[in-house]
Amino acid sequence: MAGSEYTLALGLSRLGIPSSYITRVPDNPYGRALRNIARENGVSTDHFVWAPKTEPIGRLIYEIGRTPRKNTGVYQRMYSAASKLDSGMVDWRAALQHARLFHTSGITFGLSFHSNYERNYNLLDRLGGGDTWNAGFYYGLLTEGFNASGIAKGVLVGDAATRIKQTLMFDLPIIDKEEVHSLMKADVFGGGKRTSR
Repeated sequence: MAGSEYTLALGLSRLGIPSSYITRVPDNPYGRALRNIARENGVSTDHFVWAPKTEPIGRLIYEIGRTPRKNTGVYQRMYSAASKLDSGMVDWRAALQHARLFHTSGITFGLSFHSNYERNYNLLDRLGGGDTWNAGFYYGLLTEGFNASGIAKGVLVGDAATRIKQTLMFDLPIIDKEEVHSLMKADVFGGGKRTSR
């Protein structure tokens, strides 16, 4: 289970920042698994929208290649339940009532041309190399402030969180604040840079 906003919400939550994830998923074992993994990692799913169980969930089918074949992956996202999230399905005023930051990605809007959302917006490119980096960067902003200190802290935490995440297979950021701080301390003071798991 992964995906841009989902991965980011899990990463922030695992770093101690209250997070929510809003999506539309089929009411079947895949949709419930997505919700349950989010909840297990402290992410609020109070504003999930449930689709009929026969609607597809977006997915990446990834095959690990064996010599001489390369690894390969195929995204299946078009017409997924999430891509059909439409205006009026979420009470955005309630969902964002306590939000200090709202994150979305271009793919969310790009896949939902069949929805009734207006497209009068400017999308800015994300700041870094991956959703776990973004979680660390936002952690810096949300704990230190939207200023130069927050940016500096965010870059360092994002870098450390991403390096730890890269020790894991696939996209779910099973990281925690203690691991991130330990790696950052090793960067400054020297010592072991191994991740204990």
